[in-house]
Amino acid sequence: LAFAPDQKRLAAVVGSQVIFWDIASKQQIKRITESGLVFRSLAFDPEGRTLAAGTTSGELLLWNVDSWQKVATFKTDSRPITALSF
Repeated sequence: LAFAPDQKRLAAVVGSQVIFWDIASKQQIKRITESGLVFRSLAFDPEGRTLAAGTTSGELLLWNVDSWQKVATFKTDSRPITALSF
């Protein structure tokens, strides 16, 4: 789980998906799925505009959470990324 710095959004890893909720309304606002990837870790940047997600196969993905666009993918090695921080 990762709370956005403004405490308005919550993101959770559920296998191959990252799910976002609006905390006030308790409504799901977005679901991101990346084919073939299983997520293990999440972190919002300090401004809450970018979400980083690490995978079991060593990829690090970044999304702009205002536009929901993926902005970068980095391949580390084959080890899982189990913790992230900005």
